[in-house]
Amino acid sequence: LLDAEGVAQHPYLSKLGPDLLDPQVGWEQVLRQLRHPRFQRRALAQLLLDQHFLAGPGNYLRSEILIAAGLKPDMR
Repeated sequence: LLDAEGVAQHPYLSKLGPDLLDPQVGWEQVLRQLRHPRFQRRALAQLLLDQHFLAGPGNYLRSEILIAAGLKPDMR
């Protein structure tokens, strides 16, 4: 297991987006990610699979999130 410094230095883990299971991650961080130029023009369904956007949700959670929020997968 890695401590915070180890994660920050890891070539893959350091590039992951905010962890949705972290209780300190709030909607503000998700909004910042949505507004980041890297993610602005992408469809929501694609973003929810991108671990650089948000760490955690996988394919089945992507569908559940979009259905619960009443959002279309191709919405940008």
